[in-house]
Amino acid sequence: MDEYRDDIFGALEGQYHHHYRVTLYQYRRKLIAWPVLSHWLLPYVRSGHTSKSNVRSFRVNPDQPGCLNGVAGKAWESRGAVCIEGLGKLTTESTELELKMYASQTNISEESLRKKLSSSRSFWAVRVQVKGANWGVFVVDCVDDKMPAKKAAQAFGKGARAVSLLLSRA
Repeated sequence: MDEYRDDIFGALEGQYHHHYRVTLYQYRRKLIAWPVLSHWLLPYVRSGHTSKSNVRSFRVNPDQPGCLNGVAGKAWESRGAVCIEGLGKLTTESTELELKMYASQTNISEESLRKKLSSSRSFWAVRVQVKGANWGVFVVDCVDDKMPAKKAAQAFGKGARAVSLLLSRA
């Protein structure tokens, strides 16, 4: 994941690496109470050595597409990549309107956002397939208001085959 991050954002010398992240989410079904299974996108691996705990998970529901399940969920339900740029900077002093706009643009509930503010101002995400089946989602996020989407697509395309092969053995 660090190599993906470097391909997309460059060497980032003197920058906080946790402001420029690449996260691979895996689709999993979890038993929450017998016999109820729920469907989730869970963090599988993330770039860097910081910002690895308390990573958001996103509940997805194959029977109810379009629910508030973050950028990862939006990519899971979409064909092709999802790119969101120019999000407002959130702080503890952000207004209700700013929170509402950010939540709407990132496909996340306002309640979830209030519990854990996001520092990311742009996202790029795409669904990952292994052996022709949906496996998870590759998400790139950063604190800049512009996402180098072309570089993200190139980096993902360059490594997609190798990642698919590795994940098929995981």
